Amino acid sequence: MAKRVLAILLILFLLTSLQVVFADGGMSGFDCANALKVIGVFKGTDKGFELDRAPTRLEGLIMLVRLLGKVETANNQCFPDSGFSDVPVWGVNIVNYAKAAGLTNGISANEFGSNLNLTCQDYATFLLRALDLSKQSSWQTAKQDIVQLTEVNQDDIPNGTFLRRDVARLSYKILQSDTVNGEMLLKKLVREKAIDQQSAALIEQLMSNSTTIDEQLMSNSITVDEQSMSNSTVTKDDSTATPATNISAYEQAVFELTNAERQKHGIAPLKYASANVDNYADVRTDEIMTLFSHTRPNGESSLDNFKDIRTAGENIAKGQTTPEDVVAKWMNSPMHRANILNEDFVYLAVGFKNNHWVQLFYTPLNE
Repeated sequence: MAKRVLAILLILFLLTSLQVVFADGGMSGFDCANALKVIGVFKGTDKGFELDRAPTRLEGLIMLVRLLGKVETANNQCFPDSGFSDVPVWGVNIVNYAKAAGLTNGISANEFGSNLNLTCQDYATFLLRALDLSKQSSWQTAKQDIVQLTEVNQDDIPNGTFLRRDVARLSYKILQSDTVNGEMLLKKLVREKAIDQQSAALIEQLMSNSTTIDEQLMSNSITVDEQSMSNSTVTKDDSTATPATNISAYEQAVFELTNAERQKHGIAPLKYASANVDNYADVRTDEIMTLFSHTRPNGESSLDNFKDIRTAGENIAKGQTTPEDVVAKWMNSPMHRANILNEDFVYLAVGFKNNHWVQLFYTPLNE
């Protein structure tokens, strides 16, 4: 149940924050990865999404099985051993299922090629199998066929190295594509109960860009990829340095009210953020007075300013006149409540100015 609620919360965030991306003609690989994460199709590692890393063949096959909604089948039923000697223990069930289902033959009789880089040609072949369109295509023509037969556009096909961000983008497009029977894959997964109806409905709204959400209540809770933070100004040392001392009375009240809510639910209190992060909360408060969004005025994500952290999140609000009012509104919004009660967060910085409010939650990699 908790996973389903968190999935819905992240979809709601996407609905509020990605509409401009749709207007520009497509979602970024990061946006697609986030959307896929909430339905259990795309998962990161302990380093985050690692979108700029080349995926392996085993990772590609796992994505295929998730898109087919067959992960539970693979893990809960017994299938003949694949005969491949190069599959790690954690991937054996998936590979055994895929071999038995005719989804893969490996690179030889006894090797799957688990650690070899996945090519766009390979993954396009996998995705066409997910739609049961493999009879209308071949490995040699898969990149061309996926453009002709699905919602994938030519611009979605990378010219250079095939990366995990490309996996996310193509997979997201395939969810919108029809199977050989004319049924959208997303709807098929719902019918087969691989995805719950409510999350799927929100995904469809995101796809159609038909939803409008009250701007005054938005939240963001994501796992941040350490490798994507090279332009960061908040360093590892800064994020665990001496706590801030220049906290206003209203900011202090929000901090205490937040911890009071965590205490009610048996969750450890948050610690004061470093002075550097606290200053950034003040910067974000000024920024949301100009652009009320998790995207900064310079076009970066609000969480791009962190480095060497395990996870981070942001709550923003405007219009509330007291700490009690804003915390109550956040607690009555499932999206904000999830951040406030997130057991993974350790530190909190609060910003306030002219009835604009910011909460920055984070946990460094070393904690």
